Amino acid sequence: MVIAIIMLLISGLASGVFNYVFLTYIDPEFVDSMKDGMTKFMESNNIPDDQIAKGTAKLDEMRKGFGSSVLTGVTNGLVSGLVLGLIVSAFTKRNASEFE
Repeated sequence: MVIAIIMLLISGLASGVFNYVFLTYIDPEFVDSMKDGMTKFMESNNIPDDQIAKGTAKLDEMRKGFGSSVLTGVTNGLVSGLVLGLIVSAFTKRNASEFE
């Protein structure tokens, strides 16, 4: 279980760094184009304007900064590592024999 947590913690760190680099340097307009597409989709499905504003406000949180991006990646990696580690540990658990 510890191996799964460490492995996914490292991948979460790498993911957070990649997300920051991608949203800052590679494609800074990505969030805006995603917001536009989401707004058009919600308007075509007759979603109220206040719900559209709430939905698009969540997308603005993607641009907070390096620390926030890395913290989010590490948190997601830690949580998924814990869940994956518990699942794998449950299936690979060895039962001690009764006579030991």
